Amino acid sequence: MNVKDHFLSQETFRIERDEKTGVLTTRPIPENLSSYYEAENYRSHGSQHKGLIDYLYSMAKVLRNRIKRRLVERYHNSYGSVLDIGCGDGAFLSVFDDKHTSGVEPSARARELCGKKGLAVASSLSDINETFDIITLWHVLEHLPHLKEDLSTINTLLSDEGRLFVAVPNCKSWDAEYYGEFWAGYDVPRHVWHFDKENLERTLRSVGFEIKAYEPQIFDLFYVAYLSEKYKGCQFPLLRAVLLGVFAVLTNKASKKPSALLLVAKKTK
Repeated sequence: MNVKDHFLSQETFRIERDEKTGVLTTRPIPENLSSYYEAENYRSHGSQHKGLIDYLYSMAKVLRNRIKRRLVERYHNSYGSVLDIGCGDGAFLSVFDDKHTSGVEPSARARELCGKKGLAVASSLSDINETFDIITLWHVLEHLPHLKEDLSTINTLLSDEGRLFVAVPNCKSWDAEYYGEFWAGYDVPRHVWHFDKENLERTLRSVGFEIKAYEPQIFDLFYVAYLSEKYKGCQFPLLRAVLLGVFAVLTNKASKKPSALLLVAKKTK
């Protein structure tokens, strides 16, 4: 399957199955992959924006991070430390002002924003030398070029009774099927890997994790649909995304094949 980088370069990449992992992967992976993140409107790195969409995105981000904390506490109510990998501007870590927190973020611009918030953030996993009760990867695993190596490192950083939270786009979702090559969840080449529930579970088990829970992420559909409509050249992408999302929720399509997946795991004993 050929997919264009609609967000930045307009280059075309292939999505094919990786023989070693069994996971769909982007080919070729650019040697200068970091340059594909260098855009002023890359929201995960905390750039400032104006307009209705950016305002709605910011409000949703605040609410979403509070929901994520409640989710963490539902699965581990006695945790004392949190590591957020791919922490961006540190918005999620900021809701844990009563805990020991650390982050990993390769973007220097995003790390600078974290520093202004008083957050301890490293540039790579290799700089982390302690264990944590909670480790999170919110739509980050699909970005890691060295998938199994990085997951093995993450396993060593998780405490024996800790919990790992991994959220990824679902390449077998209803909206992925609907939008095809325009589906924003592919986001090539920044998304090196493309997961569904089965291959994500298999990948985590292969590096020493035990799956404890599965949480379908239904409402990610709305933002992904908005971007997908833009990529298709729709004249009213926000309206179309809202209508499509409501339809998917009401007809139960969004819950049967959710736009994103969240797996909660622990270390295998």
